Amino acid sequence: MPQTPQPSQLITITGGSSGLGRAIAQQFNKHQVTVLDTVPPGDQGYTYIKHNVCDAPSWTALAAREPPPDVLFLNAGVMSALNGSPAEQYQFAASTADSYRRIAAVNLDGVVYGLQAYVPRMRPGSCIIVTASIAGLYPYTFDPLYAMTKYGVVGLVRSLEQELTRRNIRIHAFCPNRIKTALLPDATKTAEDLSVDAAAKAAVALIDETSSGFAWVLESEGGPLQRFPPPPMSVSKRIFRYLFKR
Repeated sequence: MPQTPQPSQLITITGGSSGLGRAIAQQFNKHQVTVLDTVPPGDQGYTYIKHNVCDAPSWTALAAREPPPDVLFLNAGVMSALNGSPAEQYQFAASTADSYRRIAAVNLDGVVYGLQAYVPRMRPGSCIIVTASIAGLYPYTFDPLYAMTKYGVVGLVRSLEQELTRRNIRIHAFCPNRIKTALLPDATKTAEDLSVDAAAKAAVALIDETSSGFAWVLESEGGPLQRFPPPPMSVSKRIFRYLFKR
C-alpha cells in the first residue's frame, strides 16, 4: 500500500527508475512523485524527467523550471566498476582517472549539485534524504572509492545541519547495509542482504524524523533504523576547540 505522509507533498527522487530509488517511489501515490533518471521508470504514472545528476547546469535549469519538492531523495549512485564486473575491478589498484571521475561525479557531484540547486528554493519544513551507505561509516575494502564517496556524503550531511536548520529544512544520511539490487556485486552477495522493499520503507520513515544532520543505519532485514552514534562528548569538545577556537 503506498505511503503518503501528506497527500499534497511533492516527492523528487534521483535514480528513481531502478533499485532502491524505484522502491522508494513505490511507497507513495504516483501523482506525488517526480523521477529524475537517465532512463524512464518501468512503472507508469510517475512524472519522469530525463536528467543527468552529474551536470550542474541541468540542475540549475531543472530547479528554475520545476516546483521545489517537499521531500528530496538524493539517491542516484554507482560503484567504482560497472555492474557485473569481476571482483578485482572494484579494487583501488584497478581504478583509473576515468573510473574515479565517474563514481565521484554521480555519488558526490550529484548530491552537491542537487543541494545547490534546490535548497535555496525549498520551503520551510521540507526534508532531504541522501542515500549514503554503511560503507560511509566503516571501512569497505571491497570498493575503497565507493567508501570514500559515501564518507563524503555523510560528512556533508552532518556539516549542513546547522545551516539548513536555520531554513527549517531537515537533512538525513540513510546508511543501509548491502541491498539486493543490480548495483550489488555478485562477489559480495549474502543471504543476509537487505531486501529493496525493507530499505525503501526505512528511507521513507526518515521523513517523519524531527532531528537533522545524522546518519541512520539499517543493518538487517526487519531490524530497527538506528541513529549512528556521534563521537564521545570529550572528543567532540576537543574537535570543536580545534576547528573554531584556534
